[in-house]
Order: sequence, then structure tokens, then C-alpha cells
Amino acid sequence: MRNYLVSNETKLGITENISPIDVWKQKFPQANELALDLLSKLLCFNAKKRITVREAIQHDYFKEIIMLETPPVAQVKFNWDWEYKNTKLLSSIPFVKKLIYMES
Repeated sequence: MRNYLVSNETKLGITENISPIDVWKQKFPQANELALDLLSKLLCFNAKKRITVREAIQHDYFKEIIMLETPPVAQVKFNWDWEYKNTKLLSSIPFVKKLIYMES
């Protein structure tokens, strides 16, 4: 598998010396620096290095729109029964596959 990654990196001109942000800059030259930083952290291949949802929300990119120190968390679990008359169907793999297909 590593050979596949190395060959793609070589094709894209990516080397160990180029940061992920620089790669995104090449793709989106007009993009905001903070947006590119967030993008590189969200789309990190290594899951251990990837940021969490909470870290993403607290990223400086969202600083101007997030006014709260801690984002609100629902006190009660949301009830989705209004969307599905029979929630037991959701445990059926063929039914869930059909729903996904219909949405795409």
C-alpha cells in the first residue's frame, strides 16, 4: 500500500518538505489562510493527527462567528420518530441501504 501512496505523492509533486497547507494553497490559491489550515487539519490522512469536531469548532477560522466559550450541547436526545414511522426498520441493513440510495 505504501508504494501506492508514494507514487501518488510523486505524481502530485508532493515531497516530505512540502506542508499540507502548501498543497492546499496550490489547489485553492485565493483561499483564506485559516481556511486552508482548518482544511489540512480536518482532511489529515493519519487519524491520530486529525483534529476532533470540538477542536474544529474552536479553530480560529470560526473565531468571529463562535461567541461562546463552550458550544451548546443538547440536554435531551433528539427524537427522530417523526421522520420514520417504524424505527425498527432502521436496524434492517437492506432498508438503510435503500434510504441511502434514495438520498443520493
